[in-house]
Amino acid sequence: MAKKTKSLLDVPVAFGSVTIGDGSVSIAIMIDRENINPETADGLLCGCRVKGEIRAGAPSQPAQEMLFDDLEFKQVGMFEIKGYSVRPKTIRATLNMLLKEVDTKELEHFAKHSGRFRIEAAAPLEAD
Repeated sequence: MAKKTKSLLDVPVAFGSVTIGDGSVSIAIMIDRENINPETADGLLCGCRVKGEIRAGAPSQPAQEMLFDDLEFKQVGMFEIKGYSVRPKTIRATLNMLLKEVDTKELEHFAKHSGRFRIEAAAPLEAD
């Protein structure tokens, strides 16, 4: 069994809509505020390029992850996150990826489903 990389963030999420644009894909995510604090959101969900993964159908607890690898769909790669919004119970953000780096057949498994979002590394986006 391979050793897992320590993550900066590993939280359950609800996926919203999936949008395929001209050369890019966007996936909306919602995180319960009990699972992320404002300082973490500021550091990882605002003006960042992150390396990580999203998993649709993933269990709510990370320790159960290995048992469910065959039952879930995942997308590993780089995500750009320009900002987030705050609601009374959730924090929402949009993950942007290059279309050429995504298996579009797998995207239907993310829209309007639950899963997990894990970040292994993060760096600021360059200013426009």
